[in-house]
Amino acid sequence: MSKKNDLLIGVAEEHMKNKQYDPQLYLASYNKGYIVEQNGITYHYVNKKELKKAIKDVLHKTYYKCNLLIDTYIKLGLITETEEFYIFNSVDKPFIGLTVDNVKFCLDYLSEISFKVYCYLMSKYVKHLYVQQQYGEIEDYYFSKTEIALALGYTKRETNILSIQRALVLLEDVGLIKISESHCRPGHNGYYHRLY
Repeated sequence: MSKKNDLLIGVAEEHMKNKQYDPQLYLASYNKGYIVEQNGITYHYVNKKELKKAIKDVLHKTYYKCNLLIDTYIKLGLITETEEFYIFNSVDKPFIGLTVDNVKFCLDYLSEISFKVYCYLMSKYVKHLYVQQQYGEIEDYYFSKTEIALALGYTKRETNILSIQRALVLLEDVGLIKISESHCRPGHNGYYHRLY
């Protein structure tokens, strides 16, 4: 029996590639404001001051980063703004779903980059499972650290690859992912991990 997803988080490629896009904003807004349904579409209204306070208190962002984060969501069309509210628009596919326990856990233990890596891998895993269910047995999902860095808008610089490595170690340590050691794959350049 599958658990109900209490929070949907957008993982569109163009959003994930934007270094200013921090999916943790969805986590910070959870349990704030109220939900409104109009014409079958769900919107999440959060008072502006309440959201900014949550970003500062929960995500520990500076006032500058807080505004940059909200502006990024507005530019990406994920939030619309009124005089009093930030309105989270309905999350379109592709997205991942988290239960309330996942939300709390991620807020307590994951940094911005770790959470973004988790969202990326979770979206790939869910897509891979869907394809497997539709078309039968296919090979396991493999990924490289370089692939993740590029997908999140970073270059192949060694410092970026090390950040991805640290995020993967943390995610595995807290039990959110299980991956193989990196190894060469026949017919592919570089080193890859298998995602279990």
